Amino acid sequence: MDSHTVLYQLIIRQLQDDGFHQAAHAVSSSAMVIPPSKEMFERNHLANMLMPSAKNKKGAGASSVGALLSAQEDVSLDLDEEYEGPPLTSTYSTAFITTHKNECRVARFSQDGQLVATASGDSSIKLIDVARTKLYASAVEGHGHGHGSNLPRPVVRTYYDHTDAVNDVAFHPTAEVLVSCARDASIKCYDYSDSSKRAFRFIPDSHSMRSLDFHPSGDFIVAGTDHSMIRLFDVATFTAYVSPHVSDHHYASVNSVRYARDGSHFASGSMDGTIRIYDPVTHRCVQYIPNAHVGSEVFSVEYSTNANYIVSAGEDGCARVFDLRMGTQVKCFGRAEQNSRNNVRKNCTLSHDQNILFHGDPNGHGCIVYDIHTGDVLQRLVGHSNTVRWVAASPVESAVITCSADYRARFWFQDQ
Repeated sequence: MDSHTVLYQLIIRQLQDDGFHQAAHAVSSSAMVIPPSKEMFERNHLANMLMPSAKNKKGAGASSVGALLSAQEDVSLDLDEEYEGPPLTSTYSTAFITTHKNECRVARFSQDGQLVATASGDSSIKLIDVARTKLYASAVEGHGHGHGSNLPRPVVRTYYDHTDAVNDVAFHPTAEVLVSCARDASIKCYDYSDSSKRAFRFIPDSHSMRSLDFHPSGDFIVAGTDHSMIRLFDVATFTAYVSPHVSDHHYASVNSVRYARDGSHFASGSMDGTIRIYDPVTHRCVQYIPNAHVGSEVFSVEYSTNANYIVSAGEDGCARVFDLRMGTQVKCFGRAEQNSRNNVRKNCTLSHDQNILFHGDPNGHGCIVYDIHTGDVLQRLVGHSNTVRWVAASPVESAVITCSADYRARFWFQDQ
């Protein structure tokens, strides 16, 4: 990050600290600089720099990958050893429901688990406060639905800036920024520290955007589109990079892209039926899994926290686990078969403790909860009236959100 960008971020942070949020938003938009989070610079950091007599507080820490990882619980998936923990149970129940005007297509939690964003075919994005969701659920459980209406609503922001269906969203690791990509061939950046419903920056592309993810440092965005070439964007300049080597590219649209937790690699899943692993520095493909779903389209990819495994969902109706150290499949959940519901893109995801796999039911309207170690079905999350397109799990607790073609997103908590 160059010195000018850091200076602008300091100015923006100081304006926010002093309550001048509109001015901070104007500087951010004009300079095309993503606003920093409270953790990136200590409060009044610019003022303290300019006034040596001021007593400096201890910094909250730089926005490094190492700091981000140390702040999270150290859990990892190990399928080489037999699970020796307590018996796994799943008793999730619905805590909150929000409704879009078209099918709910995707959801994503922030890295600290405090926020979750849902996106829809109606081009809208909703930002949900998890703590408010808990309060709302407790009030409804104790006093009925009428009492919950007296509390602050869990949906704290609604964005309307895309002109077509939104396909993916991602939170910046440290800044108060949400990015989204859509069929309208654009990426949009939202500053959720203020009340604006419009993006402060957008990145146009020539193809419909299908998936995106932030590098854990927050300095880069990787994106998959209807085109076979994966884009890599520099957040400071929004310059796009693609590999010049034909052998690095997929042969069809890229449905899903995700970084490893430590940023050492990123993975992609494509309509061509393959999963590819890339070096984010050279942008070269370093590992290749052909016919990941017996030749069917790959819908989603996600790393385990230790980056030893990839979990993937596909058009064959299965969720599969691949050991990247060997390049082979080690688990398969569900039965490979073709039916009318399987051509709707769905995903699978791991719980925060890496012991549970969630997968949208390929043959029904629910979400299947699997024991990742034994393959046993622990629970079926039911309540939607149409197919579940997406499920996202909190990175810090036993909470998930399911997105359905019935226009609804359901927030689920594990019963205590």
